[in-house]
Amino acid sequence: MVSVEKKSKAYAELRSQIIKKGLLDRQYLYYVIKIIFNLGLLGLSLYLIPLIGKSPWQIVNALFLGFIFTQIAGISHDAGHNQIAKSTFVNDFIALIHMGIFEGVSFSWWVDKHNAHHRSPNELDSDPDIDFPVVVFAPEQAVRKKGFQRFMVKYQTYFYPFLVLLVPFNMRFHSARILAQNKAHYRLTETVLMLAHYMPFFTILFASLGWVWGILFILIYNLFIGLYMSSIFAPNHKGMPIVKKNDDLGFLRHQVMTSRDVEGGMVTDFLYLGLNYQIEHHLFPNMPRNKLAEAQVIVRDFCKENKIGYYETSAIQSYKELFQCLYEASSPLRQSAIA
Repeated sequence: MVSVEKKSKAYAELRSQIIKKGLLDRQYLYYVIKIIFNLGLLGLSLYLIPLIGKSPWQIVNALFLGFIFTQIAGISHDAGHNQIAKSTFVNDFIALIHMGIFEGVSFSWWVDKHNAHHRSPNELDSDPDIDFPVVVFAPEQAVRKKGFQRFMVKYQTYFYPFLVLLVPFNMRFHSARILAQNKAHYRLTETVLMLAHYMPFFTILFASLGWVWGILFILIYNLFIGLYMSSIFAPNHKGMPIVKKNDDLGFLRHQVMTSRDVEGGMVTDFLYLGLNYQIEHHLFPNMPRNKLAEAQVIVRDFCKENKIGYYETSAIQSYKELFQCLYEASSPLRQSAIA
């Protein structure tokens, strides 16, 4: 067994290589351009709402807006990881604005949940991203389910594509709950910002399209956000090894073996918000997005030299592995003796 000291030394050596290459240096110009670009696209979509009016083309605009909001969510994510600025206050400010005004989501709820995931990716009973009422990723989770949850999990392979559409509504539900329970870090600020998301946006929407088209527009862009976000996040860990709390892997091996990189280039990097480099992101959460590709070369070679399993595959294969995982995790409930 590899000693704890040797495990820590390996990560320290890798981190030293990353720092020497300057890959943790702040990338202010990159993020300024990204933010301006996103806000420009958002302004275009909102401008098109009254211009297009009650036309089938408005559906295309709703899909476009869902795409933009997901891109904006990527900035929230990066700021939450202190990737943008050196100052935690500045990063929090950027994340608060983006999550509150542009997404209608609580920064406190997201950052606490996401930090818990980063501490224990794919760890049973610790990672909130594999702990859902009606979706499981390990047989041990499936056999615990009862009643309606048990039925949903039994056929989760078929339900999953529809359940992910509801992700934005789930995020806002938990955001509202954490504010109501007074557990938010910036309760007043987050409440005001989340309300600011709804008021002017809905005013433009319903004033231009009326109630029927307005509600349809809201449903379409939210459902697309759920689909797009899930297509980015699901390949990161789902279908990769599930570990237990007492598994003594060390930080480096834990993060690498439970994460998956998705092959691609500039288009993939853009669409996946840089999260196709999931291994590198988990090893260095505060690394600016535009440096992850360069870091991948170093990390991949380092893992090969140290005999640490590093996994990268195509987007299509990652989705196949996701659904295979869902099918196998729920298999105990389809066995007649248990179901």
